[in-house]
Amino acid sequence: GFRVRPAFVLAVLALLATLLAAVADVSGVTTDRVVDGIPNQVFTLDSLGSNLAVAGFVGAAVMLIGALLQCFGLRWGGGLTGGAGLATAGWASLTIGLAEIGLFRAQLVLDNPEVPPFTLTITRDVGYFLVLGVGVIGILVALFSLVSSGRGGRPGLNPWVAACGALASTIVVAGPLIPAGDFGFDVNFSNAALPWQFYTGRTIHLALLLLGGVIGFLLVRTYGLGLAAGTMCVAVWLWISSLIDVGGRSFGIGGFNIGTADTSPHAVTTVGVVATVLFLLVAAVLATLQNRRT
Repeated sequence: GFRVRPAFVLAVLALLATLLAAVADVSGVTTDRVVDGIPNQVFTLDSLGSNLAVAGFVGAAVMLIGALLQCFGLRWGGGLTGGAGLATAGWASLTIGLAEIGLFRAQLVLDNPEVPPFTLTITRDVGYFLVLGVGVIGILVALFSLVSSGRGGRPGLNPWVAACGALASTIVVAGPLIPAGDFGFDVNFSNAALPWQFYTGRTIHLALLLLGGVIGFLLVRTYGLGLAAGTMCVAVWLWISSLIDVGGRSFGIGGFNIGTADTSPHAVTTVGVVATVLFLLVAAVLATLQNRRT
């Protein structure tokens, strides 16, 4: 039967907050005179990244669908909402980090002694805090989804497929961490050209993606399969939209590879995403056949 769970209520709130964030101002930069390198601009999700608003909606929508299925007692639905919660929290972290880049660069111009004095006003607006709130809700939903993490008396899934899926999820996260040009791996964690908030948000985003994917597959149960699938929902959209550059300013998984202005996905990222989706499909088919036999 149907039973309302906390994850469902939180998922509804997350979807509403995401829709509001899509039309709200996220941040703004204004000056009292024209200054080279600083656009007087109010940033929305669309102006930050042309695929970010849809990414947030995808995560929140999948989270709500999974929560609804969990209310009907489906364990894989609980996993789906938990994974989407992690994915949505990762989206929020990455979005906050990207929002800070424009503010950081404006501050660099202000601090440049060669630039004549001017007044700089930086704002973090309603959309900024809505995105932050959605991220918090995503983590809470993931925690509440754990009530469905048992086996439910069913046998485990194929361990070989699970192991390969976990490896594929690792490759997805490894792709964005490959620096461009002559940069070393440490550029993924610190660079004077980018704010610490970006690195922190990006790291959280990739860590949650890795956590949900690897643990989801290695649980070898229907909840874990749902967890891995939900975790990938935002990543798949970021990969597709950055591959075809939806809107002309699309960010990929992890935003972009450090050292290049090109936001299209690295070849390793593409291999990881395709392999992960493939193993999710294989695991789902095998689980369905197994359930029919039992």
